[in-house]
Amino acid sequence: MSRRGLYIATVVIAAAGIIYWLAPWGGEEPGDINGADPAASTEGTFHPPPSQEVPVTVATAVRGDLVMRITATGTAEADRLLELSSQVSARIKEIPVVEGQFVDAGELLVLLDDTELKMDRDQAEAALLQSVMRFAENMMAIPGDPVIRESDLNQDSGMSAAEFLRQFISPQGYQALLAHPNLEERLEELSREEISSAHSELSSRTLSLEKAELDLSRTRVLSPFTGQVTGLDAVSGPNVKSWPVMGQQVGPGVDLMLLVDADPIKLRVEVIESEIGQVHEGRRAEVRFPAFRDEVFTGTIEAISPVVDADRKSLSVSVALPNPRHQLKPGMSAQVVLDTEIFTDRLLIPGTAVIYRSDRPVVFVVRGGRAQWEYIEKGLENADWVEVLSGVSEGDQVITSGHFTMAHDTPVRIAESS
Repeated sequence: MSRRGLYIATVVIAAAGIIYWLAPWGGEEPGDINGADPAASTEGTFHPPPSQEVPVTVATAVRGDLVMRITATGTAEADRLLELSSQVSARIKEIPVVEGQFVDAGELLVLLDDTELKMDRDQAEAALLQSVMRFAENMMAIPGDPVIRESDLNQDSGMSAAEFLRQFISPQGYQALLAHPNLEERLEELSREEISSAHSELSSRTLSLEKAELDLSRTRVLSPFTGQVTGLDAVSGPNVKSWPVMGQQVGPGVDLMLLVDADPIKLRVEVIESEIGQVHEGRRAEVRFPAFRDEVFTGTIEAISPVVDADRKSLSVSVALPNPRHQLKPGMSAQVVLDTEIFTDRLLIPGTAVIYRSDRPVVFVVRGGRAQWEYIEKGLENADWVEVLSGVSEGDQVITSGHFTMAHDTPVRIAESS
């Protein structure tokens, strides 16, 4: 044999010897012979594991609920987003808020010049008072009808003539009417038909005043809810909204600013059609945002759309997420894990405890300071937990790290337990 051939043969024999020495059962795996005990099945071929203790991490097999989950993507949206616009024609007098400012419900956002609207209100009020006076004078001139009196008016509704009259005019007009002498006596002699026919002009004036008062109140644009102001720093340009500034004349429908309420913030999550039946309202959701990689946010499935998108073959699911620090912004993208089915009272171990030998699931259980190899029968599992049907008992400590190349009966030292 040549020197090169002899060298190769020597290397092969040496490698085979090393493999044989390292293999704990000389090519047999414990428990793979008709379900025999791992130690018994290796008699005559077992090589003792190292005497030095191996540091391992363990977890305790416990009974609990196994929660199945699905993963989807989502986009953050504001709980409420309102575009505030002017409802009257007036000049912007004051904008007492700035971009990004938090405001309470009822807080002043924009003040419009109310000079002209006050004049309109004063004119409408004067016209109403004149109509009230004329109405009172007309009522005094109507002769009494001894047949139609208050008793007749009360037959159906229990309403007196004075009460009936009150529903036609404003409180101010009614008080002015009561100032006339002998009015109460005269009202007792009036029929409803007489009052109805005489109140036409008065009603029109009353509506005009109410409209003027309403327009005047609209010069103060108030926040309808607690939120955050935005849109004030927008600049004009192609396809960009131009927001009004102080001194500008605006009319009805002109946008003033945006008000955003992002606590809670909502996530619109797209769930594929095949997983729709697993999603339920009220279940938990774990959310991760690229902007906050080390933080996990917890929300709740709030609503499920009743319609499947025919093009994307997906369903929209709404997740509500507390946002008290307002760090999450509308428009952010997110990775969402939704809790779906919940299976109660299952024997569970971490998925990291399970390794495979000859395509069979195996765990190492710590007994008496040594790692004991056990074949298991798995049930359901999710990304973190595995249900064990046999091979492990409740309370057993299973190794979750440092066991991929471990031999049966290896001495171990528990470095961490969970």
